[in-house]
Amino acid sequence: TCTTADLTAASVTAGSDAGLIFTYFSDAAATTAVTNPKAVVPGTYYIKGTAGACFAIKSVVVSASAAPMATVSGGTFCATGTTTLTTTGATGGTFSASPAGLNINAATGVINLATSIPGTYTITYAFGTAPCNGTATSQVTVSAGITPNFTVIGPLCQNSTAPILPTTSLNNITGTWSPATINTSTTGSSTYTFKPNAGVCATTFKMDIVVATPMPPIRYTTINASANAPKQLQARTITPNDKYTWSPSVGLDNYSINTPVFNYDRSVEYLISIDVGTACTVVDTLLVKVFPFSGSPAQLSEIFGPKAFSPNGDGHNDKLTPLLFKIKEFKYFRVYNRWGQLVFETNIRGEGWDGTFKGQPLGTDVFTWTVEAIGTDGGKHVKKGTSILLR
Repeated sequence: TCTTADLTAASVTAGSDAGLIFTYFSDAAATTAVTNPKAVVPGTYYIKGTAGACFAIKSVVVSASAAPMATVSGGTFCATGTTTLTTTGATGGTFSASPAGLNINAATGVINLATSIPGTYTITYAFGTAPCNGTATSQVTVSAGITPNFTVIGPLCQNSTAPILPTTSLNNITGTWSPATINTSTTGSSTYTFKPNAGVCATTFKMDIVVATPMPPIRYTTINASANAPKQLQARTITPNDKYTWSPSVGLDNYSINTPVFNYDRSVEYLISIDVGTACTVVDTLLVKVFPFSGSPAQLSEIFGPKAFSPNGDGHNDKLTPLLFKIKEFKYFRVYNRWGQLVFETNIRGEGWDGTFKGQPLGTDVFTWTVEAIGTDGGKHVKKGTSILLR
């Protein structure tokens, strides 16, 4: 027996005379009856067979046998595909899991990981038949996995040197890319797929990288300017978000806009770098030829106001300052916010507004300025304009 035995089973008294009445005792004299002859533990028992006034007493030995043993596999799995649990020591049993949420086939032990709820489960494998039956347990963990994170690459310019695709994500997931390298010879958008290494519970990651077509540079028509006289310059506009850098920056009131004012005493050839936002920077060329001033007396004095300034402390265009040309009397320069509130005023040459008000820096916005001065030629200048404060 595995646990208890049934003394009343027909197999125990097989071969006895027909018609006997059986009673069950724990002693040879048949004086102490067995309380439950259908479930006795290992030991020696006595069965009394009675027919009328005649009886006979025979002993029965109930011996113990080892309880059934088995094992069931477990482990940690990613929430993709399926896995099959295995058993040793027993077959034909049934599988169950607790708590609910694990999609397991009770008969085969196949777990559909993709449709299971991530978590840790206790697996029970029940086998055998009573009284020789048993259970085996294990644990199964389903991991939902994590998503790799990468810094977005691009856009890139055609035929530029491509960056190397990292084989470890920002959250330390290792894997491989397909394709393995970035191709910049062909323009357009291409998809690169990162596949985590085997055994890593992580999802695949797709990155679209755009390769842009470079634009051809152009040479602008040469500009003729008078020495030490303001001259408006104009670079081309390619997109609404173009960023400009004029090099060298000499002779310009602002080297980072497309409409700087030139005021210098010698000729300069400018390289105008235009960043159009696609990693393809186009470099145009403009030659400004300077000649001795030949204008009329009325053109000798002038005032210009910058269209933008950026008080970031880099030493370039940090203050909003009017450009005074041949001015003998500088009466005032005033700056107002969009609500008409005066935020700065000066009548000192070279002094400008640093973008603060009452000691606090103001954010990006459009400000109105007015200026009044008298030129060396006697001309009176009263001007008004707007400038953008860039942060």
